[in-house]
Amino acid sequence: KILGVYKLDKLIDIEKQGYLDCVKSTDVEIVANMIKAFEEEALPEEKHPFSYYLEQANKYTTLAYTHKVWKNENGNIVSIGHINNSENTGRIGQIYTIPKERGKSYAKMLVVELAEIILKNNLMPVLYTNFQYEPSNKCYQAVGFELLNTLYRSPNAALTEAILVASALVASLEENGKLLSDNLKEVFINNNINGKF
Repeated sequence: KILGVYKLDKLIDIEKQGYLDCVKSTDVEIVANMIKAFEEEALPEEKHPFSYYLEQANKYTTLAYTHKVWKNENGNIVSIGHINNSENTGRIGQIYTIPKERGKSYAKMLVVELAEIILKNNLMPVLYTNFQYEPSNKCYQAVGFELLNTLYRSPNAALTEAILVASALVASLEENGKLLSDNLKEVFINNNINGKF
């Protein structure tokens, strides 16, 4: 699978319908089913028991500042997403909208709100996508994210994550960008990962 690595250029606000919210304990099973559906679409090779998804969904209640849902005007959860912060970046991930609510810009609204949380913490918003899935790439570009690189997803998830974050940092460090980019190429070569830098 080819991943698209994005960083926020300039946030473009959009008209919002519905609202950002935290997850209540009564919503955990709904969110668990959404996480499961997300993985079935985005990561079909990963199989887990439902207890795993319940555990992940519980993070939305205990890590309420970084794990959010978007609710429509009727108060129903339609999208989920979260932020993973590192020293310099906030990575937006696990953006998922239930199929019957797609095409209504809920994911865009959620991404804008999550990016604003990251910016308030003086971090750079980054994210990565399935580069071959056009709707999600258009969604992020529409709110101000710009494509930095594309790369092949490694079987080593931790390595892929590290390279994605480093890739976003390369773009923000103009003085050392060339040197860091060369170092990243070496990481890719040593780990048999094909990337575009």
